[in-house]
Amino acid sequence: MKNVLCLVGRHSWQHHVNHEMGGRAAGFDLCSRCGKERASYDKGNPSFKGPLVG
Repeated sequence: MKNVLCLVGRHSWQHHVNHEMGGRAAGFDLCSRCGKERASYDKGNPSFKGPLVG
């Protein structure tokens, strides 16, 4: 049975990285309660990551 919070859209996302893939496609988020997976595009805040290149 799914968690009630997940049923109303309040997932507990945890970031994971698939090291067999490269680039932005390697990151994904997984809900720790229900196991739902979503794509994660790790853009972040440029002011904390340094200057944007390319």
